[in-house]
Amino acid sequence: MRVAFFVATVLILQGCTVAYYKTDDQLSSASVSKVSGNCNIDYYLEISAEQRQRTTGTNERAEWAKNARAKYISSTESVLDFAGCSANQTALKENANFIIKVKISPFNSALGQEWLTGLSFGLIPSWGTRPNEYTYTFSNISNGAIHEYSIDNVSFNHLVLFPVFWVTFLTLDESKEFEGALENFIENS
Repeated sequence: MRVAFFVATVLILQGCTVAYYKTDDQLSSASVSKVSGNCNIDYYLEISAEQRQRTTGTNERAEWAKNARAKYISSTESVLDFAGCSANQTALKENANFIIKVKISPFNSALGQEWLTGLSFGLIPSWGTRPNEYTYTFSNISNGAIHEYSIDNVSFNHLVLFPVFWVTFLTLDESKEFEGALENFIENS
């Protein structure tokens, strides 16, 4: 009985929020894709997790960085394969002609305006942006192109959002943002 009450409470408390990731750092589309049909990319993947000021969870971020490597390798190779490139991961940065840097720095606390929503049990709405939760930097050594994408977490909080809270489970997928940023860089740099 206690477990069911706990699960119901957790669902109700988180059920008042709808969130999604967004970026405004897209490169403008080129008229013709610059990717050749037989490009060979030797990439180096660097993942780091940084603690934001006034937040906790250093051990969780270090564990995330360790576990996320396989996900980013799979996403990178999928995008490069779709672009018609052969992808080979290198263990040494010096041997790479394409460098990918992924940095996570989440804001693990409520935003100031979200405290008011929480204290009013969801009756007072709030919305906010947690900037730069993820940062992707792509460097193409072959042509000297470099670009950084900042991924923001946008959330809306109010009791009336309870019927549609499940949308967050579909829209809060960071790997889609990574793949979109990599596709944008490959096609327009």
